[in-house]
Amino acid sequence: MNRSTFVELAAVLLVCYAHWPRAVECRGTRRHRPGSVNLSLQKIFKLTERFTLSLRLETFNAFNQTNLGSPALDLAEITAGVISSTAAASRQNQIAGRIDF
Repeated sequence: MNRSTFVELAAVLLVCYAHWPRAVECRGTRRHRPGSVNLSLQKIFKLTERFTLSLRLETFNAFNQTNLGSPALDLAEITAGVISSTAAASRQNQIAGRIDF
């Protein structure tokens, strides 16, 4: 494979990814647009006239959508163009409780 044909493209990609936001297409290159859905549920219980209990469940990246990282740009390596990481965490949940008086 003649790697010299990819040198100009690699320079363009490096400039584009270093200076532009992720969602922008740069000179014909496209990349995955990250996205996730966050959900929150809350229930408030009145314990007495003075005390209330608030329970909250939060889910980040609820549908567990994979957001891929950037491809490797070093043409000297065998992993050139390989995406080997993710840009965001997988699904995370948290529960919180609060007593107001």
